[in-house]
Amino acid sequence: MAYTSVTTVLNRLTKKGWLVCDKQERSFSWKPLLSKAEASALQAYEQLNQFLAVGNPDIVAAFADSLDQASVEQLEAIAQRLQAIRKAREAQ
Repeated sequence: MAYTSVTTVLNRLTKKGWLVCDKQERSFSWKPLLSKAEASALQAYEQLNQFLAVGNPDIVAAFADSLDQASVEQLEAIAQRLQAIRKAREAQ
């Protein structure tokens, strides 16, 4: 890969808020602003929003119906966690 191509990608990620660039004289270094877990959570959030943007409840229901038991249990755990977060937020 060419240096300029890599630099272009790093600069774009910096503008999007994923990286921070530290320039010292003629030297550049980039560091992530998010941890790997935070980046994964953000990516999952964006993918879920794209999926739900389909807007057709039949498609979402068909997908949910095709999940195996382990996935259903994960979704139930997520729903319980969301309820706890919302109750804690309301209590503040």
